[in-house]
Amino acid sequence: MNRTATQFLFMLALFIPMGQPVLGADAKSEHARWQLVGHELQLVDEQKAVRKMFSLSRLFKNKVWRETNAFVSDTGLYAAVGEAQMGSASSTSTLTFLDTNGTTVWAMKAVDLTRVLIANDGARTLLVTSIPDVCSEEDEICSKTVVLLDEAGHPVAKFGPYRIIDGISLTKNGKYGYASVWKLGIKGNQHIFFNAAGRVLTPKGLTKIPGAPTLQEDGTIEFIELHYAPHEKGKVPKVVRSEVVNKFKLE
Repeated sequence: MNRTATQFLFMLALFIPMGQPVLGADAKSEHARWQLVGHELQLVDEQKAVRKMFSLSRLFKNKVWRETNAFVSDTGLYAAVGEAQMGSASSTSTLTFLDTNGTTVWAMKAVDLTRVLIANDGARTLLVTSIPDVCSEEDEICSKTVVLLDEAGHPVAKFGPYRIIDGISLTKNGKYGYASVWKLGIKGNQHIFFNAAGRVLTPKGLTKIPGAPTLQEDGTIEFIELHYAPHEKGKVPKVVRSEVVNKFKLE
């Protein structure tokens, strides 16, 4: 695959605005909540009236790819709108963080908009910043960085840069985070655990990562083993049972 094709596939995961948001009355309400409804991000008040709405869509027109996506905290108190565009001349991406007044709290550019995690209270957001084509096959220069942000959008901690970031995780209370990364010159992936202050933590007694961990809000890490039904040709393997095979505590 050539460099141009690689850039295009990467940018398919990014998002860009499709028209202006539909605005309603910006009445402040502690009962207003963000929610995803079909292809829309809606801010709904206690009377079920839509106060603000963003259309979420994809479009390839005039050789330019545009897409808008959204991310919402489980409480509905905070949302983020991802906007991206890729054309032959330039590529851009922006993430805009919103409160329940529909007000922009902060915004950030050059974000990998496939991975954005928001804590329930909005005090922490975990994401990946990534610039297309910075990782080159010739010199392996990379700029994929895991960033932990506070409620104002200021970086609390940065981890990277890395060539590949397999995945990130943030507990709903925002107290603990995790990233699986691949660093240049090191064989295999590394696992980083950290707290809300960005301090790297070491799981007590853990010497080898036996798979993808699940973080609990109290700092417990569980490793789940999946058991599958006998494989049937032409069908996707079915999970019949799961069990916790290892459990550790972050210190």
